[in-house]
Amino acid sequence: MLATFDTVMQEHMKRIKNKDIFQHYLGKDIQNELISLIAKEITKHILQLLKNAKYYSIILDCTPDITLIEQMTIIVRFVSIKEGESPTAEPDICIDEKILGFIQIQSSTGQGLTEAILSELEKLKIPVGDMRGQGYDNGSNMKGKHQGVQKRILDLNSHAFYIPCSANTLNLVVNDAAMSCRDVATFFSIVQKIYVFLSGSTVRWNVLKKHIGRLTLKPLPDTRWSSRIDAIRPFRFLVGEIFDALSEISRENSHTAMAQSDAESLSKELNNFKFLCLIVLWYNILNRINFVSTLLQSRSMYLPDVIDILESTTTYLKNYRSDKGFEDLLEEAKDLSLEMEIDPVFPPFV
Repeated sequence: MLATFDTVMQEHMKRIKNKDIFQHYLGKDIQNELISLIAKEITKHILQLLKNAKYYSIILDCTPDITLIEQMTIIVRFVSIKEGESPTAEPDICIDEKILGFIQIQSSTGQGLTEAILSELEKLKIPVGDMRGQGYDNGSNMKGKHQGVQKRILDLNSHAFYIPCSANTLNLVVNDAAMSCRDVATFFSIVQKIYVFLSGSTVRWNVLKKHIGRLTLKPLPDTRWSSRIDAIRPFRFLVGEIFDALSEISRENSHTAMAQSDAESLSKELNNFKFLCLIVLWYNILNRINFVSTLLQSRSMYLPDVIDILESTTTYLKNYRSDKGFEDLLEEAKDLSLEMEIDPVFPPFV
């Protein structure tokens, strides 16, 4: 594959085919060895930068890989100072974040994770005493004030202050708020069902593509709520086209009876003013949340800026919750109802 684009590799492959050389270094064992050697050199370079900086923070997260083995990433964050190009030039000061690799985790308890972290730091000869910060998600095994990783490391080094991940905190707040409301849970369930139904058949997907050209439907992420904006956006701007696609499937006899029935049922869910209001509501909220979440994860973001951003987001949500915010929501939803040719009234409360 590389030989298709790289002239040096093309020449190398040519010599192999012509049997001009016999040590081609393309076997899996030598390739893995080369990758391992490169990794060692990169790690060595990172550790030298860290040694020059002396003080550092760690950022950790755990997730299962494709084989369901729990893996923990270790990232170090430190300040690098590079001398200016001339003796009179100001030094270049920047914040570096470097990943040191993945650790296979046997125990996801606070104690198990702490032991894994300390073992890795010891292996890399990174002093725990020079740690000045810890950044984790909001899992009880990480943030727990009695048995969590942050508390266990604080007991070893009182200067390693813990700061929870702001983006993860924001994500959990939105998740808990949304899932406490039955109507919202039903709304997102319908959005996912429409995607699953239309994407479950190339024939049905082609019908959808015939009606929408600019955007396409996407599934709902399981955990990252800010990313759900990608799934809601097509409904916000193309709900009429999605409805037309479902209606066409429900009428055309070329589809199975089950597909026709499902399409008719899902189209009825769309043809509802309450559903249109929820589209507008969650598009506006998630659009704001996604913007904030992206900013919070910026490498150049500073703590005072994070506070300002979160405070402005809180103010935005409070204003949106007011009578004026609700009136604005209804006006946007009425525009969608005109497109759908339905009355802008809520169904009777049952």
